[in-house]
Parts: sequence; C-alpha cells; structure tokens
Amino acid sequence: MKSYQLWRALKNPPRQHPLFKYILTHAHKGEFKVTSGFFMWVFMCSTFTFFWTIVFDWLPYILLTALLAMNTFYSLRWVWRISGEIATEKENRRYDLLASLPFGMLGTTWAISTGCLHRRKSFRWMPYVVGFFVVAVCFTMFFTIGMTVLVMRDTIDNPSLWLANLDVLRLGIIAVPLIIGFYLDNLYSILTASLMGMAASVDVEYSTTAQIRGFFAFLNVQLIIYMIIAALIIYIMPPIINLLNLSMGWGIALQTIVGFTVFITLREMLVRWLWAYLMQNLNAETEEISLVLQTA
Repeated sequence: MKSYQLWRALKNPPRQHPLFKYILTHAHKGEFKVTSGFFMWVFMCSTFTFFWTIVFDWLPYILLTALLAMNTFYSLRWVWRISGEIATEKENRRYDLLASLPFGMLGTTWAISTGCLHRRKSFRWMPYVVGFFVVAVCFTMFFTIGMTVLVMRDTIDNPSLWLANLDVLRLGIIAVPLIIGFYLDNLYSILTASLMGMAASVDVEYSTTAQIRGFFAFLNVQLIIYMIIAALIIYIMPPIINLLNLSMGWGIALQTIVGFTVFITLREMLVRWLWAYLMQNLNAETEEISLVLQTA
C-alpha cells in the first residue's frame, strides 16, 4: 500500500544524502528502549479498566473517544509544525534556493518535513509506546477471554452467572479489534498529518496562514472519518446483522471486517489523494519521487 511505503520513507529518510543530511543535522538518532515494567503496568491498568467497563456501560465509549482524541491532538502538532517550518523557509528565501537543486520542490518539501519530525524525540518513540501498549492490552484481553470461557463451562447450569460471563466475553472480543484499530489510526493520523502539513504550505508564503489552513483541514478530515465509521457500526450494521439473523460471534466478526475495510479504504484513499496532490502541485519528476521514497 502507498501508506506503508510513505510511512517507511518518513521513519527512515536517507540521512547520508546531502539534502537530508543538511536538514536532519539536529535530528534525534537514538533508539527507543522499553523495560519489562512497562508491560506489567499496562497489564494491570488494562485489566483494572476492563472490569470497570463491565460495571459502567458508558465507560467504553469514553475510553474509545479519549484514545481517538489522543491520536488526533498528537498529530495536530505535526500539521502545525511542518506547515509552519516549510512556510518559514519560504519567508527566509531559503526554500527557492534548495528547490533549485536537482532534488526539486518535492524533495525539498519532504526533507524539511522529515527534519521537522525527526528533530522531536516523540516521533521516534511514540509509535513504539503505542505498539507495546496495544500488544499488552491484546494479551490482557486474550487472557481474560480464555479465563471467561473456562468459567462459563462451570456455570452453564446457572443462567444468571452464565449470562454475566457472556457479557464479559462479548466485551473482551469487541475490545481486541478496537485496540488494533486504535494502533492503525495512530499511524494513519501521523502520516496524514505530515502530508497535510506539506499540502497546506504548497501555495502559501506565510507560516501563520499555512498553519491555520493545515490545522483545520486535518481536524475536519479526522472528524469526518470518525463519524463515517461510527455511523456504519452503530446505525448501519446492526439492522443488517439482524436481517441476516447472525449470532453474536458472527455479528461481531462481520462488523469488524466491514469496519476495518471501510476505515482502511478511507484512510488509504486520503493518503493517495494527498500524495497525488503534492506530486502534481510540486511538479515532481521521477528522480525526485525516487529520492523521497528512499529509506536509510
């Protein structure tokens, strides 16, 4: 997919290339490290939070909203900084000088953007933190699901206990695709924010104008995608599942497959459109595109 190719290029720019070497002079090069205590804390917190969601029906919606809001607000900083950095280079008359080199406008824009990203340590360690968090939470959910299945076998003669365990099992099964979706949304949000920051500064020479344009464009796009997925899961899929007379397991499976398909399709279409917009408006040639997509 184009998004995977662009993400790898953002994460691992060709640091030895003269242009990128100049832009990434002060970029952070350290690797992220995590201790075993991190998994223990995430395991305990996710277990504690999971059982509180059983008590309060409204808590899962608040948690999901908080996770998506975290992705959006974290990515907004990259739209603001990238668009402002590129526009600042234009204000200082350095952008035209760099763009006159064989790297072209696309290579210059991409180099400035990657430099802006890699100058902040959080760009390198945040995906690792989110990834380890998702792994730990998924492990917690699988452990909880397994224990619940074992308990349900012993409470089959007690309808009230069996139904209570069924609610726990259903919540655990639903939590797994949601947390994986949170991880994918985190990566797509950062990538979209980076491309949006570049696109917002294409025909702008003042940093404030580019930053405001990119900020609101990215925020609107995020909200539209979330609203489409929410409408699909809450209002469109349940009647279809009831019409097909599917069981709980098959219903969750269908919602997961359709939800992920629509989510990835929308995200991929947006990334491809932004990339095509940059290539067209920055008059990108084949050599420039090859340079941009190179990895270290």
